[in-house]
Amino acid sequence: MYDINWTELGKEVGIGAVLGFAVGFAAKKAMKMVLILVALIILILVALETQNIITIHWDYAESAFQKAAEPEKFLEIVSNFFQKIARYIPGSGSFILGCWLGFRKG
Repeated sequence: MYDINWTELGKEVGIGAVLGFAVGFAAKKAMKMVLILVALIILILVALETQNIITIHWDYAESAFQKAAEPEKFLEIVSNFFQKIARYIPGSGSFILGCWLGFRKG
């Protein structure tokens, strides 16, 4: 009835899963590095403020952070990223699953 090429299907799913795992793993590692860098910058700025070298307007910094850290906005960015990537990679379902597994493992 249907002529399914199992070898080709396996390649597409396998490639998608492996690439997804690599992207998820790398994304988590990159996020960790960015967070460490941001923490170091904040520590340096706080140290400079305690020495009265600079003045930090914490109310402005807090409002900017709250705008950037809204869960809906973050989920929208992540969702758009996965939708764009999944269009171009064979086996997009396995790519998304692999990406999720790589993010959890990383």
